[in-house]
Amino acid sequence: MGKSRNKERRRVQDARKHNENPQTVLRVVRSENPDVLGEQITSGCASASGDTVFKPNGSNGYDGKEEGGYNVVSAADYRPDDIPEQLVRSFDPVKVNEILNDPSVFPLVSIPGTEKIDASPLIADQQNILLMGSRGGFLFCCKEPGIYEVQPIFLDRDYKHALAYARSAYKIMFTQTDCMTLLFMVPVVNQPILNLCNATSAKKEFERKNIWPTENGNIDVEFRSIRYDDWVYQDLSLLDDGLEFQGKLTTEIMRLGFAPKVETDDCYKIHIGAFYDMMFSGRPEKAIILYNRFARFSGFDMVSVVSASPFLINFGKTLIKIEDNTFKALLYRE
Repeated sequence: MGKSRNKERRRVQDARKHNENPQTVLRVVRSENPDVLGEQITSGCASASGDTVFKPNGSNGYDGKEEGGYNVVSAADYRPDDIPEQLVRSFDPVKVNEILNDPSVFPLVSIPGTEKIDASPLIADQQNILLMGSRGGFLFCCKEPGIYEVQPIFLDRDYKHALAYARSAYKIMFTQTDCMTLLFMVPVVNQPILNLCNATSAKKEFERKNIWPTENGNIDVEFRSIRYDDWVYQDLSLLDDGLEFQGKLTTEIMRLGFAPKVETDDCYKIHIGAFYDMMFSGRPEKAIILYNRFARFSGFDMVSVVSASPFLINFGKTLIKIEDNTFKALLYRE
């Protein structure tokens, strides 16, 4: 599973070396996030605490605002051979409107009296994120910072591909944006989306009776969610990402002449996998805060920021320098 990820990272690194502009990682920077940004990132040595560190400079992608129209590094680990392309952030409503107004889809997503659906205003809103592939995609509508409502966009015949798309899209949202919660509001008549919710372990929060109008009367609506703390144990690609990071970190420490202890717990590998993905997708604050939540609870070594420019962090006993989409160990403390 890690081969496609390694290939993508090498492509980005090669483009940087030749001053090319590789496919840009999706970054949506919010001014606040009640679930994440209210916490502080520890600065200084690993034993220091309390000081909030500023973000690295915008030149390395950790600040600024979304420009729009960027390609996204998708979760290629879950991309089967019949989905050859990466998911792309799009601002083009044409394909979305074609799918939503198709006779196989329109009755499931519209209410009586609706002549035509036009998603253009939602797609044009920079706070919302449309991720599309050749067979469909997902529109994530920002309800508040860190919380998005999900609208799958597939023709009936293409729902067989929806699960692979969903895994890629949800990973993008949780690791490359401020997203902490995905919400789904699904009329019970929309069986394809209910099936997708079940396949992706979207939890049923509650159900409201007789609130969705149809030609045959009102029907029930299910309200479901996927929260980061649940998703992180469901996406199996994070385990491979964690092994990749762990392997690179071990190699770096051995280069310094030490033989580090290699953690074997899967929970650790999963969380450092998520950390790895966020850190190199322009989400260093989110990466550190969420990893430290896990580490503080589980007893593993925590991460602290030493410097923002150059970007140096203490990852447990190792001082790491992060630049050019990779990292290098500078110091190891036995």
